[in-house]
Formats: sequence, C-alpha cells, structure tokens
Amino acid sequence: MMAAAVEQQQPAKQLFYSYSHKDADLRDELDHHLSVLKRSGIIHDWYDRAIDAGAGWAGQIDNHLGKADIILLLISADFLASDYCYDVEMKRALERHEAGEAAVIPIILRPVDWSGAPFAKLQCLPTHAVPVTSWANRDQAFRDVAEGIRRTILKAARPPETELQERALDAAIPGTVSVGSSADLLVMVRRTSSAGLRAVLRVDDTYEVSEQDVRSKPFQMEFSRNERNQLMPEVLTVRIESNDFDVPVAGKQIAVPPEGDSDTCVFLVSARHSGRLQLLVEVLHEQVTVASHLLRMNAGDLLPAHEPVPYVLAVLPLTVYARRVPQNTAEFTRFFQPAVLPPAPQAPAPRPPAPSSGPGGFTRMFSTPPAPQVGVHEPQTAVPGLPRMPPSSPPQLPSVSPPSARPGTAMGAPSSTKWLLIAIIGLASFLLGLLATLLIARK
Repeated sequence: MMAAAVEQQQPAKQLFYSYSHKDADLRDELDHHLSVLKRSGIIHDWYDRAIDAGAGWAGQIDNHLGKADIILLLISADFLASDYCYDVEMKRALERHEAGEAAVIPIILRPVDWSGAPFAKLQCLPTHAVPVTSWANRDQAFRDVAEGIRRTILKAARPPETELQERALDAAIPGTVSVGSSADLLVMVRRTSSAGLRAVLRVDDTYEVSEQDVRSKPFQMEFSRNERNQLMPEVLTVRIESNDFDVPVAGKQIAVPPEGDSDTCVFLVSARHSGRLQLLVEVLHEQVTVASHLLRMNAGDLLPAHEPVPYVLAVLPLTVYARRVPQNTAEFTRFFQPAVLPPAPQAPAPRPPAPSSGPGGFTRMFSTPPAPQVGVHEPQTAVPGLPRMPPSSPPQLPSVSPPSARPGTAMGAPSSTKWLLIAIIGLASFLLGLLATLLIARK
C-alpha cells in the first residue's frame, strides 16, 4: 500500500528570502500568502529578521543561504541597487542554482528594468513577470506568486513514475440554515480548471476563508486497471464532524476519476441551535487526513421560504501525485490475438469398390459384354466317329478402325453413361409425342 502523505517521507523545504529592507512590507505580505505552505509542512522559511541579537548577521545569512532549498529573489530597484543583495546573495544563490543544489525564483515586486540581469534567464513570478504593484488587486498578484512557488516545490518533490495533479475539493452549504430543518452539504472533487460547484450554485462571494482554517498536504493516488486494461477511479473519503448539528460524525466515499471531476456527494445535516455554527470537513486517503477545512455559517429559528439562501463555498487545495498503472501489454496482445483453430480432420481413406451384384443385378444390366477375340483359335476337340478336320488359316476380316476408347471402358464398347443418355433421350421423345397428341386432341 502506498503512503498517502508525502510529507511523512520528505522534510519541509527550507526557503530563504533575499530582499531589500525597503521592500519589507511587500515581503511580509508575501509571507502571509505562503502561510498555507508553512502550515502544511511543505516549507520552512527564514529571513534576516530571525537573526538573534548579538549574532553575526553576515555569518547567519551565509549559513542559511547555503542550506536553503528554495531561494526567493524579491526584485525591485532597491534590490538591484544594493551591493550586498546583488553581489553577495544573488551571486551565491545563482551558483547553487547552476550546481543543482537549490531552486532560485525571481519575484518582480516593483517595476524596474531588469533586462540583462544574471537572473533574467530564469522563470520569474508573477505570471508574465508583471510586477506585483502593477496588478489591480495585489492579493491576486501574491496568490499567483504563491501558486507558482507551490508548483515549483511540488514538482521538485514529485516521486518517480508519477505526475503532479492540482485538484480541489469544493464544500458548499447554505450560509444560513433553519434550526431543526435539513440542510444539504455538497461536496465534490474537481480539477482546478473546472468551475465545480460554483457553476451550479448561487455562491456568497463575501464569504472569506481564513488561511488558518485550511490544512492540505500532498499525497499519492494510484489509478489501477481492470481486466480490460481501463483505468479505474480512486476512492477518497470525506468526513464531516460538528457538535452544532444532529449528526456529530459522518463519512462518505467519493470516486475520483483519473481525468475530470467526481460526482457530487450530498450530506443532510440539521442545526441543533441558532447562532454561529462550525462544521469541519476532512479528506482522507488510505485512512490518512490529507486536507481539512472549517466551514462557518449561521442558523436561525425560521427562514423565509421564498428567498433562496446563497451558499458559502470553501475550496480545499488537493495536491496529488498520480500514478497510472501501466498497461499489461501481454494481456492486451492476448485479448486481441485471433483464436488458434484446431487442425482440420484428415479425410478418410477411399473405400474399395463394392463387388458387382450377381446375375440379373443392376451392374450386370449395364455391364458391357466382352468383345470377341479376333484371330484367336481354340483347339478343336476330337469327336468320336467323325474325321478330324485339318487346321485352316483364320478368316481374314476387313480392317476396321477401332472406336475411341473412354477411360474405364473396353475398346469400342459403349459406356454405361451412353446407355443412360439413350434412355433419357427416348423418354424425352415419348413425352414430347404425348404432349403433341394432347394438344391435337384439344383442338
């Protein structure tokens, strides 16, 4: 059985910030957006503010820079103008990157001309290297940066023979529920490119998800094959827990296909009291929790039935290392190989011809009498009282050209087929004559 949690096998990646102190506020914002990665145990960050008082800062920086797995270069005009950032930290970071010891990710914080810089050959963040401060929504810019860092880390930690799949679990429940009435909690696993439950539900966009309420860690899923070499879905378990509802603990299984979204799973829950409610949603694989989220909603005594209540939607990121069991080529070839036919039976040996029937039989009726032997004299038998005749020469018969012989018949003798044809012709003549007589009689 495969281990579900990848973090149990690999330690957290050490992350190092290389930045100018004039960009400290932007660095702090980025650090907040990376909190999920830290809470999930994927990264452990360090920057120069963690240096203890009285400790040599240069030695501390060089020590952590030399051990870091991920090095973030926070690019701005102040970073490029800093001799220590440009000539010491960036130079050392690129040396380790070229040696394959660390991954360097440049992040463009503010607009600046960085063309021709040593890091220009690397993939920069945010997307298309648009500076963070140039985005209309700075949170979206930092979210894009955090997703790029996450992808880089997870691809580097990808186990062999697996592919990285970014999925998400959507969990939605009405933002306000009635006490004592059933409310539906909808859950599904989707690809990040899919709209999921948002496409079919009226969602409350004002609902904010706190990063401390989300836990997620990478895990492996193996998609096996059936007897026809088709990939089969893998099963995840969704577990809910809350003391604010009538069912404290419940769980259901979701079949996750290798491609595409799962079906929607429905839990029916009923609030026990009014006020602010909490509901914990967990995702388990092979009995190990890989993601969790704490949903919050309100409960009232009576809600108007004619007004639809929007849903609060929580999205749990699921990082999956998917392994597809390879096809069984031997079984596949055997399945489509034509069946081997058994050898054809040998034809029986021909039977010897049946002996001819006795005199008067069918064979004798159509048999050909033996031809007389021409030019052959039998010896005369002496008869008492009669004079013995002298031998005379055989009579000279006129020469007649022999008829053409047919296979299996004596020379000049008509075959049985010939007699049969003669009989058929005679019968036909008789029938024609009879027919002509009938026609004349009718006239």
